[in-house]
Amino acid sequence: MLCAAATAAAPALGAAEAEEDEDALPPEYAGLLGELLGDEAFLRRLAGHLGTGQRHDDGAGWLGGELGSELAEYVRCALPAGPCPPPLLGLFATCFRGALEVDAYPPSDDTIRVMPTIAHPARPPPSPYPLVRTANQHCSEAPEVPAVVVEVGCGSGLLSAAVVRALAARLGAAGGAGGAVPGVSMLATDLYEAAADLSAQVVGREIAEAGSAEWCSFRAVRGRFCEGCAAEGVVREDAVDLLFFNPPYVPSPEEELGEQPSGTLLPGALAACSGGTRGRSVMDEFLRRCARPLLRPGGVCFVCGVEENAPDQLLEMAREELGLQGALVRRGVSRGEEALWVARLWKDP
Repeated sequence: MLCAAATAAAPALGAAEAEEDEDALPPEYAGLLGELLGDEAFLRRLAGHLGTGQRHDDGAGWLGGELGSELAEYVRCALPAGPCPPPLLGLFATCFRGALEVDAYPPSDDTIRVMPTIAHPARPPPSPYPLVRTANQHCSEAPEVPAVVVEVGCGSGLLSAAVVRALAARLGAAGGAGGAVPGVSMLATDLYEAAADLSAQVVGREIAEAGSAEWCSFRAVRGRFCEGCAAEGVVREDAVDLLFFNPPYVPSPEEELGEQPSGTLLPGALAACSGGTRGRSVMDEFLRRCARPLLRPGGVCFVCGVEENAPDQLLEMAREELGLQGALVRRGVSRGEEALWVARLWKDP
């Protein structure tokens, strides 16, 4: 049932005002926002996560007034500033809602922009979204289907689910033509256990709906980088075909790395953003501890960031110190005041 108090408290813009508002919500999200603000059970869970419900009486009208406005603004601000590609909107909505419900960090603009790149990189279609499109392109157009796929920092599971969708489209066509369908083993890790559990649910549902269970398996474990997978013997050195990471890239004090704040921030929110000096501390460690040892010869890694991370110097470091070749496949994609880039790195055969 629609919660009138929360809906009335939601920020509303008239048509003329919306045209002048640079921060106006993309119309693709209007239905999702209305659905979330109309779900009292969801709002109660969100208020509990954020620690705001305790300031209000638990009565029939507790979602009205100040609390309703706080929750409406929180959900609205958590939505990406840029539109989601229409084919992925349903998947995004599932991941966004699921992340907020389990108190995990929700997918944002960088996730959407990165997704097509991983899941299609040779001939990018004109589109404003760079790690999802790269993912889709790679899975659709690489000479060989990746047999071992690993995502670090999986969050809600949106990127891995997009990869499953791209692989299902490619392998479904191959199977329909009578060709052999290779097996694909997918792994994911996250520092936050609830995020790993959510990813397992989201990607597992995508595998089932795509009819891919016969050739695709997925596991998500809690751990820093690939420690969880390695400890369980799930992944080994020189074996990964496709590796990707949407890392914390915001320049920040080193002491903020790994912090798990509580209160108005979601657990892990600071850790999910704080990248250390120049925003490169986590990114560089990922390349040293995951990309260099895990990629097989010919294996490919994708990582994204902002211009403050000095991506040209990152590629130079990867080449000279780690023996990884690399190139920027997206650069200068706007996300508010940030200029995003996506790098493709690989280990020579």
